[in-house]
Amino acid sequence: MFHKALVKLTAKMPIINRHWSKALESEKIYRLPPEQLQAQVQERLTRLLRRAAKSVPCYRQIFQEHGWDAARAEAYWDQWPILTQQQLQEHRDELIADDVNKNELILDSSGGSSGFTKTFYHSQAYRFSAAPAVYWADHLAGWYPGVSTARLWGAQRDLPGTMSLIKKVRCWLRNERLYNSFDMDDKIMWTYHEDMERFEADILIAYAGSAFQFARFLKRNNLEPNYPRVGIITSAELLTNAMRDEIQAVFRKPAFDRYGSREVGVIACECEAHSGLHMANLHNFIEVVRPGSVEPEWNQQGNVLVTTLGETDAPVLRYEIGDMAVVSRQRCSYQNPLRGMKWYIEN
Repeated sequence: MFHKALVKLTAKMPIINRHWSKALESEKIYRLPPEQLQAQVQERLTRLLRRAAKSVPCYRQIFQEHGWDAARAEAYWDQWPILTQQQLQEHRDELIADDVNKNELILDSSGGSSGFTKTFYHSQAYRFSAAPAVYWADHLAGWYPGVSTARLWGAQRDLPGTMSLIKKVRCWLRNERLYNSFDMDDKIMWTYHEDMERFEADILIAYAGSAFQFARFLKRNNLEPNYPRVGIITSAELLTNAMRDEIQAVFRKPAFDRYGSREVGVIACECEAHSGLHMANLHNFIEVVRPGSVEPEWNQQGNVLVTTLGETDAPVLRYEIGDMAVVSRQRCSYQNPLRGMKWYIEN
């Protein structure tokens, strides 16, 4: 009874309700025929490119140097340069639109899989795009607002010891518990296990490596967890087939891979078909290209480029995130129209 009441309370929180409504709206758009979905993505991309060419110093300079017309920015997309991680750091302040108050932006950072530490800005516009994208992605794995969620996480700013009282209250209202994935010796993992047993989480969200380490600890100690009751969502690191097999064998629930980064948010995610990763193209425009070019690459490995459709005030365009993936035109094998998206990335 308490759980149901908390779910209802969480769903009514204004900010959560707003993000959840937008996530459900996105799901309807993703179910549209391919040409209609592509038209909506292209419209968002066009608006972003025109704004960047006119108002963002870094990109405005490129247009001036080439003599390009900012009002037709999308016409030059084939010639638009790739943004490297080094350039993201070096030109950080030049990637802010000049009609934006820099003091209203949020300075964030990421080490990423490359180990190269970057700092960058996010705006309120980004936050109102990124959160619904996460909600949408996690919904494909069975999550919804208020469902009991355990987070085995490692971003220091997100952990209990560094959280303000307000954030702790928000965490409680969201029916979430956080566990530090940077502190996982056997003694600590025993306390995590005991607390999660009492909490009976429906969803476990974790770094892929942390979920794997925790699963091996449980197996080594012959522990059979009663959590999560729905599924495991892994992120931040590559989920290999061997890791997936071990995690699913121990928890006896399906694992869902979510691909993203601190810089750009959700890039792609799995549905219950587990036949590839659906690209979150309403939040980020994704390209997989031949190394050293912007030529699309299909059915074999290419470099991943990300354009942040949800970040209009400090946009990054054709950002070379440092990963490689395979992209296919094949339809998702899960034929239910609620999940039958046309584009996905295969790891």
